Amino acid sequence: MKKKRVKIKDIIDRDDENPFKRFLPPVDDHLIQMIADVEKGKLPRRTTTVRLVDVDVHHSPTLATARAGLVEEPSLHGIHAELVKDMLAKRPTWIVYRAENGRLVMFDDYLAYVVAQEIGLEWVNVQILGEARP
Repeated sequence: MKKKRVKIKDIIDRDDENPFKRFLPPVDDHLIQMIADVEKGKLPRRTTTVRLVDVDVHHSPTLATARAGLVEEPSLHGIHAELVKDMLAKRPTWIVYRAENGRLVMFDDYLAYVVAQEIGLEWVNVQILGEARP
């Protein structure tokens, strides 16, 4: 029996009941292809530490939604506290890509990005898609 191929975009789009979906940026076909190519070994990735101020976000309106949600929604206060604890304890690694202007762009965890800014985190761990180790 032949296996049906599952597209990454289908996986991302299928979770319509996810209450955190509003904190995810819109699906970008180029970005999805880049992720798929990294996972298949067609593109390199490297892990490093960078200054938070050197990381932009993929979709500014989603960042504004995340920032407002953490402030205005009582249901997210517990999540906020957990994010702060995790951020201080183990500094999660964000997935980023390098934009045409050379800036690093994060697209995977807008809530954590807001919390990192709030607590004054200076350095973050990132995996840069499409870049090999120097």
